Amino acid sequence: MALEERKSTNEELQTANEELQSSIEELMTSKEELQSLNEELSTINAEHHVIITDLQQANDDMKNLLDSVGIATVFLDNNLRVKRFTPRITEVISLMSVDLGRPITDIASNLRYDILAEDIQRVIQTLVPHEAEVQAKDGRWFLMRISPYRTFENTIDGAVVVFTNIDTVRLLHDQLREARHYNEAVLNSLGDPVMVLDHNLRVLSHNQALLDMLHMDPEQAQEVRLFDLGSGQFDNPVLTAQLRAMSLGEDEVRDFMMTMDLPGQGRRIVKLNARLISTHDDRSELLLWGEDVTPMLQHLAQEGSGAIHDEETGEVGTGSDTPDRS
Repeated sequence: MALEERKSTNEELQTANEELQSSIEELMTSKEELQSLNEELSTINAEHHVIITDLQQANDDMKNLLDSVGIATVFLDNNLRVKRFTPRITEVISLMSVDLGRPITDIASNLRYDILAEDIQRVIQTLVPHEAEVQAKDGRWFLMRISPYRTFENTIDGAVVVFTNIDTVRLLHDQLREARHYNEAVLNSLGDPVMVLDHNLRVLSHNQALLDMLHMDPEQAQEVRLFDLGSGQFDNPVLTAQLRAMSLGEDEVRDFMMTMDLPGQGRRIVKLNARLISTHDDRSELLLWGEDVTPMLQHLAQEGSGAIHDEETGEVGTGSDTPDRS
């Protein structure tokens, strides 16, 4: 019996040893798996560290870019709470670092503009950007642009409001308007008709004397081709050819004589001159002005000089001279 018991015990010990060996193998396998998982986690952690570093660098770059361009900008969420802003925004809205997370409606504005919040909400709802010129209480002017804030996943997460100082632009605009009014006043003070033509001989500007001569309203002359003005008083092939040649660099037109049938005046002889002018954007335009020389020619005729007007060439001679047709 003792031998059988020892044999049974030995078998049990052998079975337990095999199970222990199997457990050790399983533990070794688990250890290898844990080691492999730990290596994967280390790799992922390193990748995340790189991503975090890149994001931090991008965030720093964006902050420095926004600060360096000197444009007043504020970022808002869908509830109009302040998420971020650039230092220049204080020129428009009295924002401080402690205002992050506060609604923009709770912060004092330096603008003479009462519907800023309504405009921002409308942009968030419609996704249509909005632009407007707004004035600060100190008199400065800004171009305000409100755009929806789009995330990387193309979802809307608020709005971006940008204010660009346009004082210089408005000043130049006002100066240009004053200069234009001054030039118009000078032109309108002249008793002779004057007009500016583009390279296609369309009327860009004119004075009142031209309108009075042709009995026209201002809108009837603007952007009209020269030979279509009035009832065709300037429709002369020779004149048209010379003006087109001027646009290509030919000499200016001098003392071109034309007979015109003018409303309320009848047949009049008008002397035309033209000069090429250049604009600030290097476009070529023509300055054309005329003078009614009918009284002078009538006076010459009365004195017996026999002034002759050649309708085909636009030249004037005397009874003793033969017009030069070269």
